[in-house]
Amino acid sequence: MTKTHFRMTLARWLVMVLGCMPMLAPAQEATITPRPAFAKDIAEVMEPLPAEFVERCGMTLFYPALETFRDQKIGPGCAGSYKKGLTVMNLSYEYGEDPEERTKSIDIVIKPSGLERRLEQRSSAFAPTVDGVRMRPNAGFGNVCDNLVSTEITPISGVNWHGWMAEEVYSKSRSKEFQCTIYSPTYRCISMLIGNTKMSAHLAGACLLRERTTNLEEGLSYDLFMEMIKSIRFNEE
Repeated sequence: MTKTHFRMTLARWLVMVLGCMPMLAPAQEATITPRPAFAKDIAEVMEPLPAEFVERCGMTLFYPALETFRDQKIGPGCAGSYKKGLTVMNLSYEYGEDPEERTKSIDIVIKPSGLERRLEQRSSAFAPTVDGVRMRPNAGFGNVCDNLVSTEITPISGVNWHGWMAEEVYSKSRSKEFQCTIYSPTYRCISMLIGNTKMSAHLAGACLLRERTTNLEEGLSYDLFMEMIKSIRFNEE
């Protein structure tokens, strides 16, 4: 066998072998969410959700990593995986030595079901209407201090989601009970439902400090919390 004939035979064999081999799909790069352009007064405290929770919670976001009066940073996390039906993103924080102010918790329920389906399931504080949504009876914080002025529902949207936020607006209460100091103009009491065609997240209710501040000893600021919400990007869409 001549060298030329050998090279031609080897070439034909390689073509046959390579033609039978499955083509490998190109490796997919991980989606990296760009850091939002936060205002200077909060830019230093906004940190990305750790990778382990990105997978469990089904989203990326930036959160206010504020320090408690114990010099410990707060941060959200999810105990289980949203892929198993639901998970709860919990953000717990302490901001004072008073027992009634010691521990607060914000819980956001995340499901692998789209926004429209979530409304149909009646598993949130919101009910569908012809032109939007309304609050379901007994949802939210209500009028326990006899100072509820109105409930305002506002459409909101993000990178790959949209939804609604309901705010219960309160006047100053005459009651001295602790809860009535929260249901007041000092705080913004909100409920929220956001999502897309494949995922959704629901906040049943949270009262957040109206004042813009990074001092957690004063309370968790509504402005900082909303910066966190606006930075959400669901893993599926």
